[in-house]
Amino acid sequence: DDDDGGSYGTVLMEPSEALTGRLESEEYGALAFQILKKLRSPAPSSWKSWFATGIAPPETHPLKVLVSSPEEAQYLWQSTTIGGRLSRQAINLREDWDQLKGSLTLEEWANMVALVMSRSIVRDNRDRPLLALGLDLLQDSDSANVQVEAVYERSGGRQLFGPVQKERIELVGVTLKAKRNIDEGEELLAEYVPETHGARYIELYGFLPFRLQGALADAAVELSFAPTDEDEDWAFGMKENLLEDQNLTCAPMRFVFETSTPYLPLDFEDIAEGSKSPFNRMAQVLRMRHIEGVDNFLLDAVYIDNLWYNCNFRLSKANELAICKVVVAECDRLLQRFREAEEAEEPSDGVIVVWAKELRRFEAELLVKVKGIFQQEARSCVVDEKREYWIDMEMRRLFPPLKDQGSSIW
Repeated sequence: DDDDGGSYGTVLMEPSEALTGRLESEEYGALAFQILKKLRSPAPSSWKSWFATGIAPPETHPLKVLVSSPEEAQYLWQSTTIGGRLSRQAINLREDWDQLKGSLTLEEWANMVALVMSRSIVRDNRDRPLLALGLDLLQDSDSANVQVEAVYERSGGRQLFGPVQKERIELVGVTLKAKRNIDEGEELLAEYVPETHGARYIELYGFLPFRLQGALADAAVELSFAPTDEDEDWAFGMKENLLEDQNLTCAPMRFVFETSTPYLPLDFEDIAEGSKSPFNRMAQVLRMRHIEGVDNFLLDAVYIDNLWYNCNFRLSKANELAICKVVVAECDRLLQRFREAEEAEEPSDGVIVVWAKELRRFEAELLVKVKGIFQQEARSCVVDEKREYWIDMEMRRLFPPLKDQGSSIW
């Protein structure tokens, strides 16, 4: 296989590491450039045959709308919590196009990036999008009967005889796994997005499923926070190493809250990885982000190894109030943007505008619920004088009170 996605007959393409590092659109930009390279090469290619079938992204894909109707694209950005990411994608698209130096028009580049986004329904073990010929024939459904998974092979590692070789984990294909018994002649269906996240469907695939439309439809809202910031956090290096130990990065993390999410107070028994609620996952990230002042001793060598786990719990009153303030402020910012979009003149009566209005209504309702959870947590921090924080319990463990004539002293 060659270095840009495979030789003739290859049906699986992964994004080139070199291209990902050079393009602002990262993995999707890399895949788009790799397809473009295949199309312009004189060598035969299965990807050429795939493109020659006339495939195209939906006209309602945000990157296509950006070129055809910038006003509608901007209206969409203002109507969803992922609007910031959509606008960044637009900026990245233009910067990458500038790098291509006139080899194609902006519309052609937008079309190519939108194409690979709308045709990728499987991701690898590093959450990178993959292209696999034939998978784009699968229709989306919330009653999926198959799931798509990347397949890996291990090689190298410790040998019984001879020198030890470095273990390699290599992507070798994708597989369709049946989720239930499938009748003969039954159409294969996959679920493109695991959450009832209408904005995510539009972002990636350029459509809003019918099941996520209408007054009674399920919906989702997304917040995004980074666990640390290189420019603002003096402990960035320590936190970066700690996150790497957990197979995490310093990039912003997505937290999706669905209609079906239990909107309950933070639960400190819900700390098992993989089953943790989005509220507790977000609180854990923000607690680490906002360790400061007298709480900085948690970054000392004695505590640093267990810091990520300990952030499952309320660390201190100041820390807990800080994370509540951040979440409430972010919800208020987004709700204000929604109000401004509501008051603005609609750019058209097109389907993008209709979808944007539906997203905004659903997401505003869920944002108010998310905000309420953290407002309640902040109130409890202030009024509950018996509440104990992790730091209080740790101090008591290190310096147990001495009993003297019925009174306790430190």
